[in-house]
Amino acid sequence: MASTKLELLLQVWQRLLHSFEEIDSDELRTLSESWERSLLQINQLLTAPEARGARSSLITGLEQGLREIPVFLSKLNPAIRPVAVQTYNRIVNECLDGFFEKDAQSLEKIIKRGRLVNEREWSLVRHWIDLREGDETCQATLLLFYKLIDEYEAKKSV
Repeated sequence: MASTKLELLLQVWQRLLHSFEEIDSDELRTLSESWERSLLQINQLLTAPEARGARSSLITGLEQGLREIPVFLSKLNPAIRPVAVQTYNRIVNECLDGFFEKDAQSLEKIIKRGRLVNEREWSLVRHWIDLREGDETCQATLLLFYKLIDEYEAKKSV
């Protein structure tokens, strides 16, 4: 049982990695091998004394990676895509109760507040933009999010 958010996220990635290895797909096997190397590097980093400050960045990155998995899965062979998507959804929902709902709530708060306050929110908004860019039905929100991203990046670069 994970005692921290970072440990929980690492467990989710491990479960995804092992579950995808069990699906008969060279594409998923290659993806799993890449994740395995990344997780090994993360674990090595965490044992280094200077890793304490890196934990929040790792959490943000691991969460963002989970959000982006569906983008990769959408490009899979149609014969295995449904199994991979079901596996992904099952594991994320079992391990991270409310993960997707929390993202939707965070986006609503960002819109109401009218600004981004941290890197996690920047990643969430950037991902939302990436998924919907060019979608005419989302134009007003896209314009707002472009503005918020620009303002956050300008403030961060000062």
